[in-house]
Amino acid sequence: MADAPFLLFRTFLTHKLAQTCSSAEIAALHRRAAAWYRQEGNAAEAIRHALAAQDIALAADVVEANLYAILNEEAADTDVPEQTDQPAA
Repeated sequence: MADAPFLLFRTFLTHKLAQTCSSAEIAALHRRAAAWYRQEGNAAEAIRHALAAQDIALAADVVEANLYAILNEEAADTDVPEQTDQPAA
């Protein structure tokens, strides 16, 4: 629930942007955001903005450039817990 105010504000800004900018302008903003996030090393946000701009080539480039990091992160999230000598309760 802590994210609710942020999500509400994000929704408001998205609607306001759609009212004041063309689809092409919004896509260009998303491309710029994707490029910035990529430069800053935030692959997830770069991919999200590239996809929002419908720039599949840019999204694929970011995935390719960060493939090992993405796979290692996924592997870390799915690691099997270590066995312990403690009996199950």
